Amino acid sequence: MSKIITPISFTKVPKLEFRQLVNRTIEVVAKYDPAALYVEGIYNLLLEAQPQLSKLQVVYRKHELTPDIQNLRVKRKDLFASIINMEKSMSKAKLSSMQEELLIVLPFVNKYFKNILGDKTWKANERIEQMFAMLESDSALKAAVTKVGLNVYLEELKTVDQKLQVSINNRISTSSKRPRMFTRTIKTTVSVAMTDLVNAIELAYKEHPEVDYMPVVNEINKLFKEFLVNIKSTATRNKNSVKTADEGQTTSAA
Repeated sequence: MSKIITPISFTKVPKLEFRQLVNRTIEVVAKYDPAALYVEGIYNLLLEAQPQLSKLQVVYRKHELTPDIQNLRVKRKDLFASIINMEKSMSKAKLSSMQEELLIVLPFVNKYFKNILGDKTWKANERIEQMFAMLESDSALKAAVTKVGLNVYLEELKTVDQKLQVSINNRISTSSKRPRMFTRTIKTTVSVAMTDLVNAIELAYKEHPEVDYMPVVNEINKLFKEFLVNIKSTATRNKNSVKTADEGQTTSAA
């Protein structure tokens, strides 16, 4: 069947632009009276699908708590590094005045902090949780930690870690309440309805030569062409970005 309406791949239209395209297409067809165009049934099917477009929302970007979480993670790692360095210094110095305390503290620090800088967040969380549990349950260990001066770092670590856990839990809680996105499903469903409407207009154009379809066809074509320009420009930008990245890798390899 020859096409009188500009072909467009609806699924390639970006999410928010897709919503605009569908709504404007509905407005155009409504202006020329779907019944008079003999496409009322298919048009109504598109109207039934239209409410789904309200779910095509602007995507959430970085959570408002993420910067705080990142800063707390950095501060916690700095404290890890300080404690590890202190353990190395104490082990190297072997102060006779703290000999008994070091026999308790050094194995403790080594157990819970060795290689912790390379741990992922959840693994580090568990190690720190176990570390503080042991510290609270062992009075001799707590006294030794205080004697060598490590308690200052551990108290600061506890404060930072508690803030970090609260922020992580709050981020998970608030993120879970955000509406789920079903972009692909919605776009597929509504795209089928849009395609059906376009096909219905083109079939009606052949079936009813007595009706002047060109005003509605011309307006739809103008609308579609505006969105096609955006699709092509986006594809070009993406292609150039990939090309630039590839050229950068080639230059680095050279």
